[in-house]
Amino acid sequence: MEVYKRADGRSPFWHFDTVDEATGNRVRRSTKQTDKRAAQRVAVAEVAKLDVKIREITLEQALEDYVGRMKADGLTSWPHVSALVDKTLGRLKTGAERARLFPKMLLSTLTKDKVATLRIARANEGNKPATIAAELRVLRAACLYALDRGYVPSPIRKWDIPMPNPKLRYLSADEVIRVLKRLHPDTPVPAGSNRKLVTPTGLTREARQDTHDLFLALVLTGGRWAEVAKMTPRQVDFERKTITLYGFKGKKERTVPLLPEMAEMFARRALTIRGGLVFPGKRGKPRTAPSRALSRAMSAEGMNDPDTVAQFGRATTHSLRHTFASWLRQAGLGLDEVKPLLGHANISTTMIYAKIVSAETLTKASDALQGIRPIHIGGET
Repeated sequence: MEVYKRADGRSPFWHFDTVDEATGNRVRRSTKQTDKRAAQRVAVAEVAKLDVKIREITLEQALEDYVGRMKADGLTSWPHVSALVDKTLGRLKTGAERARLFPKMLLSTLTKDKVATLRIARANEGNKPATIAAELRVLRAACLYALDRGYVPSPIRKWDIPMPNPKLRYLSADEVIRVLKRLHPDTPVPAGSNRKLVTPTGLTREARQDTHDLFLALVLTGGRWAEVAKMTPRQVDFERKTITLYGFKGKKERTVPLLPEMAEMFARRALTIRGGLVFPGKRGKPRTAPSRALSRAMSAEGMNDPDTVAQFGRATTHSLRHTFASWLRQAGLGLDEVKPLLGHANISTTMIYAKIVSAETLTKASDALQGIRPIHIGGET
């Protein structure tokens, strides 16, 4: 059973179409709802009143169907989601005793109490809040996908997935320069048993150059990992000085500037690319996970030392996207200008960068405070 809107556009409400199995009559009704999710719930309830055979689905099947859809859509995160599904259902190869949800339970019996019990158990197992939230987000997404396809949904109407307020970790210009210098293929590296510094050659040099270029691309495009990993030479327009990125979350495209450093890098890499990917993985296939070399380089520069992490947050590959957005904000671009460059569908997502104050605003604030501050600290005012 699917909900739909009338093709003539005469009604703002969602409708449903089914067959009453008791009488064999076709039933078409309005849900009186303008929100699709609410309309689906109303449709399920109305169908139940008609004694129509309702489609039930097990939790295991709902989760597997969701992973299957991700894989079919070409989303590179599906292996990670599949691993979370195995964790939820207790299908761990290690044999470790972990909390789980019963695979054969009907999705319609998944209650808040069961989800809350799983959440508490995960915390007792030592999982971090962000790890628990990731698992619960997959569970929620699978439930909504099953609802979209007409299955009886979970009775949970609102999913509460509390997340800690993480620090917005982005790199300074100095930190970026330090990492690029460390990754540059001409920078000597320790080798041999005596750890003598030598200039990389051969495959080692190629790997360092690749990681260096990848780091630069992530910082200067603000692209998500999957967007940059699947980038092709055709997305770079040297004449217009632009780069087109394809957002694999919403499958929307956006354009960002092609800076001189990026133009030089793409031109150099184009000499060795024959119509494939700019940053190919093994056997020329797209990379499915962020390069560990990037994280190791940032950590080697002290960006993930305990004191630094406590103060600023952990520097990860995604921090490079935050760096791109933060630099734009510091340069004076408004949230409405940053939003399309990041490919956000909603301005509320871009609001995480509202806390970043531009240099111009700081100057204005300093000038304003000059006129209102006490004339003599601790004396007359």
